[in-house]
Amino acid sequence: MKNLFASFALFVFLGLFVTAQAQTQSGSYYFDTNTPNYTLHDKDGKRTVDIEVTFKKPFEKRPNVVLSVITMDVKNMGDLKYAVEPKSISRDNFVVSVTVWGKTQINSIGGNWIAHEE
Repeated sequence: MKNLFASFALFVFLGLFVTAQAQTQSGSYYFDTNTPNYTLHDKDGKRTVDIEVTFKKPFEKRPNVVLSVITMDVKNMGDLKYAVEPKSISRDNFVVSVTVWGKTQINSIGGNWIAHEE
């Protein structure tokens, strides 16, 4: 009876572990002057570039997405003004959106993302 209970407990634990693993996905993003419609390195004022990221496996519910910046190549190191945010988050995908303003000029920017369900 103890072996049956232990086996059942192990089965439940592994099931929860696999389910928890399936609810998290991660990856990386990178924008540079070769990215279509990339304008972060030109001119002044507000400029935005977006890249769509598709999840390998759709989530059951809309996930939370967290972004980080790992690398950035800046033309003029003055007042650096930029924002990196996830937009249009769905069960299947989201958009990484990078915006600069003022005289900020970025040749490239990249980082990581993680998506998870609560």
